[in-house]
Amino acid sequence: MSAELIEIDHAQVPALQALAADIWWAHYPALISDAQIRFMLERMYSAAQLTQELADGVCYRGLRLDGRLCGYFSVRADLDGGAWLDKLYLLPALHGQGHGQRMLRAAEQCAWQLGAHRLRLRVNRHNDTAIAAYRRAGYVLLGEDCAEIGDGFVMDDFIFGLDAPTAGEVSKKPL
Repeated sequence: MSAELIEIDHAQVPALQALAADIWWAHYPALISDAQIRFMLERMYSAAQLTQELADGVCYRGLRLDGRLCGYFSVRADLDGGAWLDKLYLLPALHGQGHGQRMLRAAEQCAWQLGAHRLRLRVNRHNDTAIAAYRRAGYVLLGEDCAEIGDGFVMDDFIFGLDAPTAGEVSKKPL
């Protein structure tokens, strides 16, 4: 199986939107309502939203296996000198094969190359599989947050973080 990480640009937005819908509908019905899935997909994955994030310099990468987009992540710098891993998704059929950890390590490299001192992420507090994967990768629980996101929906999350390695440990090579 041929695997490669690619930069997501404007040309891949439709493929990213389709993949996001596939992943969310396969994974999230056990965690949130169908109405919230629709709301979040429309909010987070509209062409306008993705185009704006790309224009703002958000680091988007995709995992392509045998020529097919199968996963993706995004990392954005924060005003406090840290970064946020806003998205990290992989088709459920590919879980447990190391692809998620590979994408996570690439996301960390994006954060460190942005000069971030810490990479933080939010994860639904009931998403046990993802929580276990982040803990295995060395992320620590920083706190909890329950935020209203509109239309009566909330994101009920744990916040995890990973501190940047020391300066000599960071690779400056492009991904």
